[in-house]
Amino acid sequence: MFEMFDAEEWITKLHTSNRGQRIMYRTLELSDKKDFLTVLTEEYSTGPKQIRDKSKLLKRTGELTAFLANIDISSNYRIRYGQLLEDYVRCERMATQLRSRLIRFAANDEQFKRNLELLLTLPNVGINTALTILVEIVDIRYFWRSKSLVKWSGLAPRVNQSGHRKRKTGRIYKGGNKWLRRAAWITAKNCYAHYNESNEPIGAFINQLYNHKHKHYFTAVTAGARKIVSYIYQVLTQQSPFEEVFELEHLEQLEKNRKRKLSVLKRILHERSLVEVLPIIANSLKEEFYELEQSEKHLAMEIATKLGVVPRYYMDPGSIRY
Repeated sequence: MFEMFDAEEWITKLHTSNRGQRIMYRTLELSDKKDFLTVLTEEYSTGPKQIRDKSKLLKRTGELTAFLANIDISSNYRIRYGQLLEDYVRCERMATQLRSRLIRFAANDEQFKRNLELLLTLPNVGINTALTILVEIVDIRYFWRSKSLVKWSGLAPRVNQSGHRKRKTGRIYKGGNKWLRRAAWITAKNCYAHYNESNEPIGAFINQLYNHKHKHYFTAVTAGARKIVSYIYQVLTQQSPFEEVFELEHLEQLEKNRKRKLSVLKRILHERSLVEVLPIIANSLKEEFYELEQSEKHLAMEIATKLGVVPRYYMDPGSIRY
């Protein structure tokens, strides 16, 4: 209804706060502009984000009056507006009660409490998000591997198969639990939004896809959500915080890279003679030695500059030639 009747941005956010809900309830049956101004003046006179500027109050009064006047095109619209507001408040009350029951349950169930604490170590995962994830998963032992959980969340790419040919379309499956998928997607979105502040790995991964590989924003965030679900599986199955899981994964990736490089070297040695390979290795070592030497000289110069002494043996890095 906000979009249908051209509500201003501040009006669309009224239902998210107690003050805003009071304003909506009190103005629901009003029609006189003076009454609207009285309500807004009283509500914004105390509490956070007070408004004492008379012109700003008059502006908001006019916008709210215009919005309700648009609703009055039909008498049923204002009734529907009040019903939707009542439904929203009731749902919020029920959600608050359910969260309270879950927190009390967590206090009595050690395993649930442990899982909740582990999920809170994930980046940008708060209490409400962690509770949503645990409630929707129920028991992580239902899933054999991380790909099973990703598939169940609906974040796995679709697969079209005809005979022996299999092709991934890139579109996500969306056939699993939409609440888990939504929690993971919002978490990934927040990771990217706060990437410059925290520099955490999920945000870095999304930033790499979006800004460097030029993927679509939604594609990059969805890939980040899929990675978050994989981390959720690892954190709950290994019963380890996110930092340890990520560090172990990083070490495994380094080991894979080392083995890959060794296999490439073995293939080169097998395909070429030793006389052909030695110059390649020598040139590589020479480049690494040159970079190391330059780094050491720059470091020595910085230390000498801070001490106020310029070493005689310092040479301009541009004058060194091999």
